[in-house]
Amino acid sequence: MDIYIKSFNRPYLLERVLQSIVRYVKGFDKVVILEDGTPKIYLDRIQKDFPFVQFRYSPDYERKAQGERAKMAAPTEFWRKEIEKATDYFLLIEDDIWIYQEIDLKNAEQLCKVNEISILKLKWWGNEKLVNGTTVTLDDSNELLLPKMKFASETLVKNRYFLHSLLILLKIMPKNYFLEMYSIYDVAGIIFSREYYLHVWPKNQNFIQEMIQLGKAAEWFRTHKNKKVAKSKNEACLTTFISSATGNKDKLGFDMDLINDILNKAWYEQKLDSMLQFPKDMRLDYVQSFLEGHIHPQQIDTWRNWSYSFRRNFTNMGSSLIAYNNMDEVPPEN
Repeated sequence: MDIYIKSFNRPYLLERVLQSIVRYVKGFDKVVILEDGTPKIYLDRIQKDFPFVQFRYSPDYERKAQGERAKMAAPTEFWRKEIEKATDYFLLIEDDIWIYQEIDLKNAEQLCKVNEISILKLKWWGNEKLVNGTTVTLDDSNELLLPKMKFASETLVKNRYFLHSLLILLKIMPKNYFLEMYSIYDVAGIIFSREYYLHVWPKNQNFIQEMIQLGKAAEWFRTHKNKKVAKSKNEACLTTFISSATGNKDKLGFDMDLINDILNKAWYEQKLDSMLQFPKDMRLDYVQSFLEGHIHPQQIDTWRNWSYSFRRNFTNMGSSLIAYNNMDEVPPEN
């Protein structure tokens, strides 16, 4: 089984992800990094430290690596074309999703094939609503998930007959109505069957719109009654709340690209320890120590508030982020 990692110019996090693979994952074939803008000088260090990885470069890689990231779309078609070359089953993660439980991918692949599993979820943000349904034990580490879906979920998520738009307009649709549909899909932190992945990501989709993927996922399981969903018994992946791959500077009130560039440089100079507190996230005070003197204090405050809001968004939806750590640094909402 291959491992694919989407990478977006955050080598200080990519190193953490690769270290976690070395520590916790066995039975993989290739580790392929789908690279979308990390400067070559950083990739050379990654290649030196992890000689087993292979790089594939997006069409806009060179421009993004030189800093032309604003208003440039995610390389969805590139991702799809690369996944077309994947093994029948593959693990897909991103440069901010690391493993913290032991995973044997050869065993997982056999389990998926025998039980006709289309996705095996390893990550759900500490929120049982994202793995909603009845479970049946498969082995010591994994279980089948029999999702509980609301009536007409597929019709609504696809917005057939404009029902979705109408119900929102009339304020009839409950908040987080579609949350449970993530039991049958998520962007990453999943072992996918290649056949399923290529179905939910149609050709020539040149933008990210998760409602499309949710609709295609519902369609897949409606038309493939024999296909199943599974999950690890314990959540096996964690993520960061200190940065994101993208962000509109005007909307955020600070420059996320600049923050990532500063942290990348600190990592390259071996000042930033990417494994600090592993498997838990880095603390904001630690990250802030690298930003001070490079960013206006007001922007640092705005960045911290963004991180607080980022986490609150998940806890307000029902996530328990204790495993992700550092909830003690998030002040109570006013």
